[in-house]
Amino acid sequence: NHSSHSHSQSVTNVNLCCVGSRAEANLPDEYWREFLIATNCFHFDPSRSSQRIQSIHWTIDCIGPEISSHLKTRHIHIIKDEDSKSEARTQCVPHSTLTLNYHRGLLHHHVLDLYKSDKGNVNDILQKWNGFMLFNPGIGHPHLESSWKPTVEFMLKTKQRILTTAHSEVDSERDW
Repeated sequence: NHSSHSHSQSVTNVNLCCVGSRAEANLPDEYWREFLIATNCFHFDPSRSSQRIQSIHWTIDCIGPEISSHLKTRHIHIIKDEDSKSEARTQCVPHSTLTLNYHRGLLHHHVLDLYKSDKGNVNDILQKWNGFMLFNPGIGHPHLESSWKPTVEFMLKTKQRILTTAHSEVDSERDW
């Protein structure tokens, strides 16, 4: 009988969208487990034993024109150490599950497909993701700029956080 039974537990879903996904979609499961382990390092304070234990389930939708059609939804888990003598260790692995979904195409086309489907509530679509990640997207590149415009407009309309990276300072300045 683990003491975690005496604590109340709730589940929070964090939904992120990796826009323009390429290599990120092909990362092995071990990399995503490391992500879950790292998020736990910043989440729980074992000295607060009365802290409400919250389970956090991550979902990342990888969307991009270079997504391989053979990729299927993956579920990544890290396991609680049930044999551990440390009460804090067995109680707290709040970030233990991740679902990766794959969608080939452009984000604004995916959003339009969602709108046309049975799930076509505009407010639900605007709130589908808690944030967006764009790794070296090339938004401002002269050959890509026009295809990014509707996607960027959608992301800005959601008022959610956007994390971007760039290959260089020149790319960064050009992208935003």
